[in-house]
Amino acid sequence: MNADMNKALVRLGYSREWIDSGIISGDLLLQQYNEIQTSDDPNAEHYRHGAFLNYIRSRDALSDEEIDNIFALTDCGPDGEDLRLNRIIELIRSDLLTTEQFGELANRSEVHQPPADKVYTRHEILRAIDERGLAETFERVKQTQDSWVHERVLEHPDLAGEHVGWLAQNGANKRIRNVAKQLSESRRFR
Repeated sequence: MNADMNKALVRLGYSREWIDSGIISGDLLLQQYNEIQTSDDPNAEHYRHGAFLNYIRSRDALSDEEIDNIFALTDCGPDGEDLRLNRIIELIRSDLLTTEQFGELANRSEVHQPPADKVYTRHEILRAIDERGLAETFERVKQTQDSWVHERVLEHPDLAGEHVGWLAQNGANKRIRNVAKQLSESRRFR
């Protein structure tokens, strides 16, 4: 690795793992380095976050090794920002993981740290609904007070009268309860 690349790694806060794992290329590293020198945005964490998002968006799937590489990434920037949990959240949201890979995330301690824990639980419930159906997983929905989950349930094609009734009484916020109450009065759910 040449001196310019080393300077770029230090200035942008990348560890060597970013390059070694292929999450960022040498060309992109140098491009970002040139950009940050003249940009109105001197925040290195923005460049790291953008590079990670580009990597995730460029993928159709991830191998187990690539997932391990993502968890091994560190931030060593002058900004002092640790974006590890942000990367984990983006990984969870990405829909790149197989059912097995998603389940294996539960074995990683980082997934159980706020705010990643909430995002993981949210997506775990939605995956269960997709795989086993709303009727079979509605007890899990009842156990969460996550308005994001409740809103997705209201939009689900398998929504039934019993679900609407429960959400009208117990929805996570007033808007959800009101929407569920209106739905319960419609012909579809009478």
